[in-house]
Amino acid sequence: MHIIGQKVVTGETDSIRKTSSAVFSGLISKFLDSDLSFEFSLDSVKNLSSLYSADHKVRILTWSLMSRDHQKCSFYGEMIVRDTLKKQYRNIHLIDKSDSIPNPVLQRLSSEMWYGAVYYKIIDVHRKDKTYYTLLGWHSKNAKVMSKVIDVLSFTLNKPTFGFAIFKMPGKRQSRVIFNYSSNLSMSLHFDEKSQRIIFDSLSPSDPNQKDNFEYYGPDGRINAFKFKKGNWNMLKDIDARNPKEDHTVKPPEKLKQIPVHNE
Repeated sequence: MHIIGQKVVTGETDSIRKTSSAVFSGLISKFLDSDLSFEFSLDSVKNLSSLYSADHKVRILTWSLMSRDHQKCSFYGEMIVRDTLKKQYRNIHLIDKSDSIPNPVLQRLSSEMWYGAVYYKIIDVHRKDKTYYTLLGWHSKNAKVMSKVIDVLSFTLNKPTFGFAIFKMPGKRQSRVIFNYSSNLSMSLHFDEKSQRIIFDSLSPSDPNQKDNFEYYGPDGRINAFKFKKGNWNMLKDIDARNPKEDHTVKPPEKLKQIPVHNE
């Protein structure tokens, strides 16, 4: 699996990469049928992110297929969910439909209508006796624009939902947060364990006339954050990342009606 995973990334032609990706997906499917799929380590596999939730009930596998010219990137995902009462495991296939999701920051999405990303962090939070798994990941728009994503996963009647309006930002709520910026630059988005905050670079266009033209966007030197409080991720603006006691919480907007789950 390690060698095939590497070919998905380094294949000399798009044909080799696509063929390797199909073989890789087949190997992942076979792996999921194994009784050891929840616990077995995949850390050595190239091009695969394997994450566990803190409560050890969810394992998420995500990976990508990037074309050689970086114009197209496809995302793949699988979840293994542990039912602690029945002592059983369920496999859930994630289908990337990010190109066809209107206004994705507001949508609640099913596993069949997933805003694809490669996740690198899960943060368990609790709201009204329910667990929400906050996900940090990356997404590629095209050769010129990259994205970082904050999403949230929850379960209702054993069905997964991605997105929930617990992100409070200036004058609005969102179901997920998407940061778009130039692929020539890098953006920091990480969870700080000590302060229990999601910390990220503020983004602005290098030319004020290029507003919303994200190939011109990059870090502007300011640092923002989200802090989980009273069941919501509340945005903190212009923080000093060295001072976890600093609090510039944005006042929450009026309560918004939750948008229904978006299915195919």
